[in-house]
Amino acid sequence: MAEEPPVPPDQQPDASLARARSSSAYVAWRDALPSFELDGERLYLPTGDVPVAEPELARDWLRRDETA
Repeated sequence: MAEEPPVPPDQQPDASLARARSSSAYVAWRDALPSFELDGERLYLPTGDVPVAEPELARDWLRRDETA
């Protein structure tokens, strides 16, 4: 059986995104944010003016959650 090639770093699942998505508080917060889709990617507006992709949104939420 052939060994599968390693997954490139830019295609690996984001650990912080998976961790955040496992939190019902994060999911509720994310779903309450204004959002829109652009070129097939969901972007969120946590500050109301700068669109953010979900991996960055999750990392920011986890940082804030750790300091709270």
